[in-house]
Amino acid sequence: MTEPLQAALDRLSPTQRKAAEWQDGAALVLAGPGVGKTTVLTARIARILNDSRNRNFRVLALTFTTKAGDEMRERVETLVPGLTDRTFIGTFHSFCAQILRQHGSHIGIKPDFGIYDQDDD
Repeated sequence: MTEPLQAALDRLSPTQRKAAEWQDGAALVLAGPGVGKTTVLTARIARILNDSRNRNFRVLALTFTTKAGDEMRERVETLVPGLTDRTFIGTFHSFCAQILRQHGSHIGIKPDFGIYDQDDD
């Protein structure tokens, strides 16, 4: 285990650490704002990547905002350098767009499609 990851786990409360170290499938983290959900999930992702270093294993982490995804990716990279290439950390919109760019041709969508939002009016 990397030193930064061990230090991050050591800073967690017992309940947070239990969630970060949970190994029996998915973990649901429900908590109010500002109590450390991102910290717990970041430690969990880093621990999973560290523990599966020699296996063909990938992690998907979906966020609601690009800022949250960027922050989480940076934190994971700090905890387990060089292992974030085995993750997708980003918004569910960007994940779906990636799937459509890779496989959309099966349903008639060209890979160079554009996405417009209200700011494009």
